[in-house]
Amino acid sequence: MAILPPETWKRLDDALAEAGVPAAAVTLFEPWLAMLTVMDLQIQKAGLDREKGVERQLLADEPDRETIGLESALFQMELLAGLPRETQIAMLEDTLANPRGTENVIDLTLATWQAGDLDLLALLVAPPGRSEHQILFHERVFVERNRGMAAGVQELLETPGRYFVTVGAGHTVGETGLPTLLREAGFLVRRIPRTPTAD
Repeated sequence: MAILPPETWKRLDDALAEAGVPAAAVTLFEPWLAMLTVMDLQIQKAGLDREKGVERQLLADEPDRETIGLESALFQMELLAGLPRETQIAMLEDTLANPRGTENVIDLTLATWQAGDLDLLALLVAPPGRSEHQILFHERVFVERNRGMAAGVQELLETPGRYFVTVGAGHTVGETGLPTLLREAGFLVRRIPRTPTAD
């Protein structure tokens, strides 16, 4: 990955070495893929279990239930790959600069969601004082995807049947979040209060 500035490459090399991953494993990666690799290593280091993800938990009791994706993994990869090279490098540098960043974001998002503080969650998704690269990244990863997801949900709502839709918490808040977009499309959107847990 000769396109990286020497200092960025050194940080990437150090982060990979700490996780026991040879630098050669990412030599041919684009910066966006190197960023995802580092984030994945941070998730593993934090002890977070992918097997406990929402989708896996929902399907655990009914593994044969039919599922429909609002977007494909290929679409997500093409979206990140389509970012300007400078933005990809900047986001990789942001990830490397904060080794616990991914873990902290997950912890904060979970705590904020559980508290029902949607305003704070919106600030976590789009904090003030962002750089131009962070703003563009947010536009691609959240705003553009939200529009596509909203169109997919609208299609489901106009199709006979009952559907249970799951999306990441960050896609549910703000002026470009799914609830707002669906309201603007004329649908009734109601937030259901948290159900108290049994003692």
